[in-house]
Amino acid sequence: MTKVMRIMNKNNDNNKNRSNISAPESDFIDKETFHGADEPLPEVTAREKRRRSRQERMKRKRTEVEKRLKEELSAQKKLADKNKAENEKTADDGPEHQEVEIVIQAPSDPVKEDKTEKEEPAESIDAEKDPEAVDEAHQDEENESETVDDTAEDAEEKSLEDKKLEKKLQKAQIKKNREKIVLIKHETVEDDEDDYDVFDEDEASAVEPVSDDEEIEEKEEKPKKKKKKQDGEKSGKAKVTDIRTARKKQKMKRRLKVLIALLIVVSFGLGVYLSRGYWVPKLEGILDRPHATIINDGKTVSGNFPITFDETAVNTISAFNDCIIKVDDNHIYFYDEAGEEISSLSHSFANPVVKTAGKRALVYDSGGNKLSVMNKKGELFTKEIEDPILLAQIGNNSNVAVVTQNDKYEAVMTVYDADGTLIYKWQSYKKVVDITFDDKGDGCFVTTFKSKNGLICSYLTYLKFDSEDEQMQSGVINDLVLDTMMNDNEDYWVVGAENFYKLDKDGNVLFTYEYNGQLIDFTLNKASAAVVVEGVGKGNGVLTIFRADSDSDKPNSVIYTEGGSPKKLHSSNGMTFLLKENSIDAYDKAGNLLATANVSSDYIDFAYLNDAVYFLDVRELNKISFKT
Repeated sequence: MTKVMRIMNKNNDNNKNRSNISAPESDFIDKETFHGADEPLPEVTAREKRRRSRQERMKRKRTEVEKRLKEELSAQKKLADKNKAENEKTADDGPEHQEVEIVIQAPSDPVKEDKTEKEEPAESIDAEKDPEAVDEAHQDEENESETVDDTAEDAEEKSLEDKKLEKKLQKAQIKKNREKIVLIKHETVEDDEDDYDVFDEDEASAVEPVSDDEEIEEKEEKPKKKKKKQDGEKSGKAKVTDIRTARKKQKMKRRLKVLIALLIVVSFGLGVYLSRGYWVPKLEGILDRPHATIINDGKTVSGNFPITFDETAVNTISAFNDCIIKVDDNHIYFYDEAGEEISSLSHSFANPVVKTAGKRALVYDSGGNKLSVMNKKGELFTKEIEDPILLAQIGNNSNVAVVTQNDKYEAVMTVYDADGTLIYKWQSYKKVVDITFDDKGDGCFVTTFKSKNGLICSYLTYLKFDSEDEQMQSGVINDLVLDTMMNDNEDYWVVGAENFYKLDKDGNVLFTYEYNGQLIDFTLNKASAAVVVEGVGKGNGVLTIFRADSDSDKPNSVIYTEGGSPKKLHSSNGMTFLLKENSIDAYDKAGNLLATANVSSDYIDFAYLNDAVYFLDVRELNKISFKT
């Protein structure tokens, strides 16, 4: 009997342990799990509520079963005590046999409480008739109880392992959900609810098995949820499509606005450009602010200056490459800015002429047969020409063009490269009066003239040294052209003996300006052109300046000079320098007087270099500081 009670107590403990085993943890993501998440928590779904309610019902049933088992064990114990007392009383009376009925109740499984209630009670064993059978039954019960205990322990261990695995899966799922939340907020509300429903179903099914009744309920709800999900997906897709369509429409509207704005700007700019001939002349000079005139003292610099020479010599000076070149009847001298002699060469030219470009200087004998190309360190090469040299010019790339005359042609132009090699030859039946190289030095403008019906007619021709064809031929200019140059606007300055001309790039005359007096001198540069003529009174002159950036058909500046008759006109660094009888003036391209200085009346020529003016007279070379 003691063994039977021990077995029953052990079963009762097992049942208590089983009843204390908590239900599997839910995979539902509660607030503690999402603590610190960046996005709002999903709402509790209906399925999760049903699952929680089901767990509570199962807990209540387990509690009721445990209570019922305790009552049955207590009744069995009372019955056993009563039977024992009756057996002892019967033994005193001397009966030979007494049947003892022992009912052994197997421990109930909390998960299968419904089936346990329907099972039949255990068989009764007659202890007095068969004691060994009772012992065997007790032993079987103990084995059975140990087996049940082992099974419960295994189930408990397995349940703990499952819980650990489920916790790991739950943590991984939480991490994924945090990544999903960022994407979920861009979807519609219907899509969000469907996504969470799917997540809950999957996680709940992975944690807790579903009973038959719940399976039937799920099968009934699945079509509804599937239909709801499909409707949500369709609604979400429709909303996404609507958003994309709206965005495309907005982009199209923005592009259309930008296109319209561009068309308006282009139309306005085209209108302004086409009407520039009307409004540009009225605006010219408005932006050109007058400058304060710098009055230099005009004192000559001491030191190596003045540089004296024989007054009977024919002299000419020119500035290039930060030095001054002076040529007289027998020598060619190179001086630095301080007046120190850098080098000198002897020559035999009867009428030396100096032309400079870049770092080289060309000296040729006008009417003679010889020319020399040199830099400030000395002579580079010399050429002997068969026919007399009429004129010569040097380009920025050191190409040299020489014009001669023979029995067949009025003009023959020969071009040499920087090493003195012949690269081009051109002949004309008209006389050449001027040659001007283009900026690159691989082409030149040739001005020719001829007499027709007692009138002089000039022509401007543009030649490229790598082509035999003429690139441009202007119309007839009824004047003797003295000099030409292409300006910054790709038009041509043309200085005639009687008029000043401006031609377009095709050689058509854009305008003609007639001088109001006798032409004294002229100068041309890329930004402007200037001519000076005699004035009406004695000691006066008229300086006229034309700008390359102007479309006007009239001079941009007309300046009436005083203080002596004009002598020489040069240009440098975009400025125009006018040497008069008693002073020298510097003007910008707008005609503003930048600087002036009183000088000697003996000066016949000058050169400007680095804020200084070098003057040449019949006996010496002087220098003055001249800030502009």
